[in-house]
Amino acid sequence: MTKKQKHQKTKELIRIALNEGLTQEEIGNLCRVSQGQVSKWKSGPALANVDQVKPLLDRFGYLLRQSPFKIYQFQNEAGDMSFLKVEGKLLLREKLRAIRGARHQPPMPLETCIRISIHRRNEGSYAVVFERTTASVPTKENKNPITVNDRHAEWIGFCPNGDGVRTFNSGQLIGMCNHLYHASKQNGWWQQFPGLQALPLLTADALSRQGVVLDEVEIFKPTE
Repeated sequence: MTKKQKHQKTKELIRIALNEGLTQEEIGNLCRVSQGQVSKWKSGPALANVDQVKPLLDRFGYLLRQSPFKIYQFQNEAGDMSFLKVEGKLLLREKLRAIRGARHQPPMPLETCIRISIHRRNEGSYAVVFERTTASVPTKENKNPITVNDRHAEWIGFCPNGDGVRTFNSGQLIGMCNHLYHASKQNGWWQQFPGLQALPLLTADALSRQGVVLDEVEIFKPTE
């Protein structure tokens, strides 16, 4: 008896179908399975047979093959907006709040928060995007309807060293994080974002979870 081929991206395919407006019941009808089986596929790790999900592949397979991406907005000196598509799995996205009272050099605007996003573009290559916002920080006293945690907060890409989106290999990426770590401890604009001091650890953790072997990470070996 021939063993039926499993679809290795069942969970992702079900998620796409749901995002496109289908219900679990409708997916079950298309695939000729129960809604309970669809729920198992959605939560994983159960895998569907390829022939079971063929109706979904015919409709949404092109989305499954599409590389993940994020769209970022930038603003030039004249105030005109442009948008940049950065492809690659998002490995890390951290919001770092400004701590007022730290000395920094004008004429930079008073950002309340910066955001650093790291994409894995391909094997050994990573893209880093810096953004900033002047949206309010959420507090009990803050009545502003839009805060840095709101999806409608305006985030604008910026270029720390004159570059737009910067690309690194893993070693260079850790080096960049270490540079920002030290910059946050010195007088200057970066000092108002002390959360940068956690960036090397967070980045090393994100890379390690993707199977990247880093020279900076030592493997603990208990003594017997």
